[in-house]
Order: sequence, then C-alpha cells, then structure tokens
Amino acid sequence: MDSPIRDNDTALGTLHWYAAAVCLVWYIIMMSLGLFGVWVVKTTYGRTYHSRSASSPDSPGVSILRPLKGLDVEMDACLESAFLQDYPRDKFEVILSVADARDPAVTVAKDVIERHPEVNARLIIGGEDVGPNPKINNLIRSYESAKFDILWVLDSNVWVSPGTLGRSVDAFASSPRIQLVHHLPVCVSSDAPEDSTWGARLEENYMSCAHAKMYSAINKVAIAPCVMGKSNLFRRSDLNRVAPGGLTDFAQFIAEDHLIADALWTKGGGRTVLTEDCARQPVRGTSATTYFLRRVRWIRVRKFMVTAATLVEPITESLLCAAIGAFALRTFYGISFLFTYVATLAVWCASDYVQFRALHSCANVEYSPYTPAFARGNLNMGPGWFVTWIVRELTAVPVWITAMAGQGVTWRDRLFRIKVDMTVEEIRPLDAREWRA
Repeated sequence: MDSPIRDNDTALGTLHWYAAAVCLVWYIIMMSLGLFGVWVVKTTYGRTYHSRSASSPDSPGVSILRPLKGLDVEMDACLESAFLQDYPRDKFEVILSVADARDPAVTVAKDVIERHPEVNARLIIGGEDVGPNPKINNLIRSYESAKFDILWVLDSNVWVSPGTLGRSVDAFASSPRIQLVHHLPVCVSSDAPEDSTWGARLEENYMSCAHAKMYSAINKVAIAPCVMGKSNLFRRSDLNRVAPGGLTDFAQFIAEDHLIADALWTKGGGRTVLTEDCARQPVRGTSATTYFLRRVRWIRVRKFMVTAATLVEPITESLLCAAIGAFALRTFYGISFLFTYVATLAVWCASDYVQFRALHSCANVEYSPYTPAFARGNLNMGPGWFVTWIVRELTAVPVWITAMAGQGVTWRDRLFRIKVDMTVEEIRPLDAREWRA
C-alpha cells in the first residue's frame, strides 16, 4: 500500500511526517531494547557459573547486613540463605538487625543463628534515628560495626543461591572500576497456582517480565546506574570516600539504593555490574490493591529521581508503544494499523513468556537439601499466565497516572511526602494494613 502522506507541503502534512518519524524511531528503540533485554536474561540466567573466590583462601572478607522488620514470606529460608553461602567460613559474617526488641522477626533471627553456630553471626536490636528512612536507621549500627570492608546489604525477604557471594566477589575482582555489584530481583508466587492471589501473580509477572528485561538491558549497556536495593554489595571505604557520612548521608531519602549507586558512579568514577544471580523474593497472599500501591510508590519515588525516564514510562509499555509503532508504519508504509498493533503485542507477549520461563526455571540455582520449593523452578504457565500478563499491561498506564497525581508514599505502615529535591518527610504513622506498600 502507498503511504497516506501524499503532500508534505502543508504545515499539517509536515507535522504529521515529523510526528511519524519520531514515533518510528521510538518504536525501533523500544522494540530493540526489549528484545535485547530478553536475550540478556535468556543467555545470562540459564545455567550456573563456577566461582573462583568460593574456594580461595585469599578471598576478601564480606559482612552481610540484613535489616529486619516484621515477618516476611518464607522468612526463615530467606535469612538462612545468607548462612549457607559457599564461601570460606572465616571470610564472611552475618549481621541481622531489627529496630524493636518486640518485633516478631527477632524470634526467627535467633532461631536461624542458633542453627548455624559455624557462621559468625549476630543480631543487633535497636537502630539509630538519623533520618526519615527507616531502613537506613536500622542499618547504621550494622554498617559501623561490620568487620569487613565489603558489605552485602541483603533484604530480609529475598533468597539467594549458595554461590552468589563468591560470584559477586569475582565481579569486584574483574575490574578495579567495579564499585557496586547487584543481582536481578525476581518475585516468585510461593502459593499453589489455584491458591495464588491476584496481587502475587501481578507482582511476579511485572518483576519477571517488564522490569527484568529493562533492568537487564540497561545494566548490560551500562550507560548509567540502574540499581534496585534488594541485594547490593559495595565497599564501605568507597562509599565513605564519596559520602563522608557513610549511610547517614542517605537517610533523608527513600531510594537510598539508587542514590548510593549514583554517588559511586558519578563521584567515585565507579561502575555497577549485575552477576548471573537472582535475588528471589517469595510473595504470597498479596492483594491487587497492595500491588498497585507498591507500583504507585516507586513511580512517585522515581519521578524526581529520574524524571525524564518516568515521564516517558507510559510509552515504554506494550499497549501505547504498539500504537506508536502502528501509527508510524501506517504513515510511512501504509501497513494496516491493526495488523502492526496486534503483531507487536503478540511479539511482546511471546518474548515475555520466554523470559519468564528462563527466570522461573531456576537454572542458575545450585540445588541443595536446603533449597526451598519456590527456588526449585515452577513452569506451570497455563492460560492463567496470559490473563495475568494482559491485566498487568492494561493497568500499567492507570497506575502511572495515579502515581503522577500525588507525592505521598506509604512504606512499612508509615506515610511520607517526597519533595522535589528527592528528600522525604514523614507525615504521620499509618496503621491501616490495607494501605501498606
């Protein structure tokens, strides 16, 4: 078919042409980046990798810091994964920390420590109020008392494979410019398919599809830091050099993970790197409301942190990106709008399916008797998976609109307002569990 643009002499025709040109470029970039991300995931997380540092007596020491707050899904298994690292026993320690002695996480933490007397581990009770960020307040004492320079800040609700620490140390040794090592966050619905909730399925789908491919692609290209704080390693000496107050310098912010990576990158001249490991977070019983509120929270956090990327986020999603591509191809080549739109969504869904299978096969996990069921692979991807994918895609833009319309975020039952300078202030305690995000 001929292009519908017949005459570019008119101002309207010229505007139409330029709009279509911009749309075509954007469509090509997004499709290429998305497929590149799928390729990275498929080739990176499809097998296990040997670690040199795991068996070397000269391996550097690492302090594993795990801040606790309340009871997480599969918390016992997640905490224990730090104790089961395949690494010289005298070269790592585990420091668990909790702000309140009455927190139910204390019992779980003590039980895990008692089961592994061979590991140098301790529990710190009581934080320091250095700012509105409760995670930083919880970590300060662990950060300052850690025995080793390399610190692994590992959230309490994620599980890591036994070789993760060794491969992370290998990554530091691969280049003197590497100053932060992190791992791909993946959510896993730990319920049986017939019992899983909408929120858990949506969380699992988003983190394993849309988030995972962009996170992997951006980190592979490595033109800017892109870090989520589920599982990060960095040297305390490097951070103290770019932030004299150490972790305290980030206590006024919610997104301390990104800002730490950005400081090491821009001020320290360092680089970040993903290893071949995943930080697997089991999710269970999550409501759709909780999922939506969590997505709203992180979009609100990002809109002052990476403003340009946040503003264009809707047109990185499948439904709008497909429409943009269909408009451009119809304009220049006369290809049916409906054909391009449907074909794009089909490719998008198929590539997400392939990527999801790659991540949830757990092929990069070293299995042991301690490996929990949610880390042993679950490829039960029937029609329900496609329904979840469609719902996730349909709700992406409404979630973004909701997020852009406000500045308040809820975190650990507390309400914060995000300011333009990315600092936060606590508004008031938020006790209602249904608003937790």
